[in-house]
Amino acid sequence: MRFLCIVFILIFVSCKEEKVRLHEDFVFSYDTGINFKNFKFSNDTVFMARNYPEHPHIFYYVLNENDKKRINDFLNTLKDQDFKKEYIQQGIIDAGAYQFQFLNQNQLVFVYGFNGEDEIEELKSLNKFSSFLVELEISKMIKYNDTTHYGMEKVYWNRDVDFGNIERFIIPDIPYDTIHYIK
Repeated sequence: MRFLCIVFILIFVSCKEEKVRLHEDFVFSYDTGINFKNFKFSNDTVFMARNYPEHPHIFYYVLNENDKKRINDFLNTLKDQDFKKEYIQQGIIDAGAYQFQFLNQNQLVFVYGFNGEDEIEELKSLNKFSSFLVELEISKMIKYNDTTHYGMEKVYWNRDVDFGNIERFIIPDIPYDTIHYIK
C-alpha cells in the first residue's frame, strides 16, 4: 500500500504542467501619432513606457498563459525569416511606424508605412505580430475617472529597463528662436 501511495504522489507531482516561457526577449516600439510607446517583453513580464525616456514612469504587467502562447506562435513564424534593418515607404507623410528589436538574435527591424493596401509580402507576418501586440495592449486598458490605465499595471520603480535603440522615435527639441513663420 505504501508503494502505491508513493507511486501516486510521484505521478501527481510529475504531471504538473510547466509554465509557458517566451521563446525570446524582445522590445516592441510604435508611434501612435501623438506619442510613442515602448514595450519590453521579458519572460512573462511586459515593461511599458510612454515617450521614454522623457516620461518618468515605467509600468509593468504579467502576461497570462494564453498571451504567451500566442506570442510564441508569432516568434516561431518569424525566426526563420530574414528581414532588412528598415522598411520605409517613400512618398507618404504621417504613416504609422513600429520597430522590433529581437534581443537573442541581435536583430532590429524598423517599419514606416507598408500597411493596408500598401503591405508587402515580406512584412505580412511582422505586421500581424505588430497588430496583435497593439490589440493586446488595448485589451489591458481600462478607463477610470477619464484617465486610461492598464488593469493589471503597476509602477516599476527602477528605471533600469533597456528599451533598446529608440532614437528614431524621439523628437528633438527645437529651440523656439529657430522657428520661422511664413507670412
